[in-house]
Amino acid sequence: MKKVRAGIVWTFLSLPGIAFYCMNKKKLRMQPLYVMLFIILKKMKCRPIGLEVEIMCEHKEIGKYISIIQRLNNTYFANQLSTYQIGCGQQFFLLQIFKKPGMSLHELASFGHYDKATATRAVKKLEEEGYVVTEMAQEDKRIRRIYVTDKAAAVVGKTLESVNEWADIILKGFTKEERDAAEQMLIRMACNALDHIVEQKGKE
Repeated sequence: MKKVRAGIVWTFLSLPGIAFYCMNKKKLRMQPLYVMLFIILKKMKCRPIGLEVEIMCEHKEIGKYISIIQRLNNTYFANQLSTYQIGCGQQFFLLQIFKKPGMSLHELASFGHYDKATATRAVKKLEEEGYVVTEMAQEDKRIRRIYVTDKAAAVVGKTLESVNEWADIILKGFTKEERDAAEQMLIRMACNALDHIVEQKGKE
């Protein structure tokens, strides 16, 4: 269960707003996902005016509701981690470095589909706070490996705890089957968005 919850949350953290690229009017099979997002907002007691009508129309604003969840997600993590002097954006990078010690900056950026500049700023902030260190790779001096420090233990623990808590919040009232379905739908959206971006880059 924890794996499913964490997977859903990190889909939002690592691919923010990515569903904006999935607005193909012909893909009517996307309707269950729109319904699922409506259920999430309803469970959170957040019912935008006219949503009941819009849900029967073409999925023009599906990205808006994903963005709403993403912004609330950022607010939640910013509050949870405020005492550790890191913003809502750095926790993703810190956890990935914790899970894969010694990863390079390029690997870190690629994992979450971030640009290198964003990953560089996040790592610099984490270094300034003493949560990570970088070391020159022995096999290639041009590569710097990133590791968490002992000081990072507390914030990593708090972040992992918050990931599970946030998943419980947004999935409150969902059955196990609904949770599993929600994760699979988000994964499909992320894959569709990534495929589209890669395809567009190939045409440039």
